[in-house]
Amino acid sequence: MPLKQIGLIMRLPLSERENQLRMHRHLLVDQQRQLTQLITTLDAALQLNQQGDSIMTDEKKFAAFKQTQVTQNAHDFGSEVTEKWGDAALVDANQQYLGLSQKDMADARVIETEMIDKLVLVIDSKNENSEMAHEVVELHRKWLNYFWPSYSTTAHKGLAQLYVSDQRFKNYYRDKSKRNRAAIVLNSLIQRYA
Repeated sequence: MPLKQIGLIMRLPLSERENQLRMHRHLLVDQQRQLTQLITTLDAALQLNQQGDSIMTDEKKFAAFKQTQVTQNAHDFGSEVTEKWGDAALVDANQQYLGLSQKDMADARVIETEMIDKLVLVIDSKNENSEMAHEVVELHRKWLNYFWPSYSTTAHKGLAQLYVSDQRFKNYYRDKSKRNRAAIVLNSLIQRYA
């Protein structure tokens, strides 16, 4: 938790302060559990390697991959997420992600690819009022539902605003679509049709 946020919490009334600190503790315990799972998986892989047996089931590899992603996302985005949406939102999103199956992840990638492909067509056609534009937003919503425990239009629009205000998102959509305006157009479509 950034010092600025701790300072704000310490200025809250006692009951609210305690509630905020308890929520943050819950988040830290969840992160600790995730790290423990990751360490356990790595220890198992190291033990197999020492025994000369490098076979690790696909399921364990996938679990380790997801745990690594959650840890990296918490490092990269955790404080921002908790600042904007609270500790519970981060914990819930992590649980949702860790619960995804390999099929879920593959399906989400297919949906994201289709959404990006259709976004490119909308950008190239310069027609943000088309049926294709509506499809882009619907595909984006379906994609989010794999990663969010619950969907809301407000949260969807808020995320889309980050696509234009945060250079990381701009770069992500630019790189995926090979179009400089991808994040701007996607935000515009979501603001209009979500």
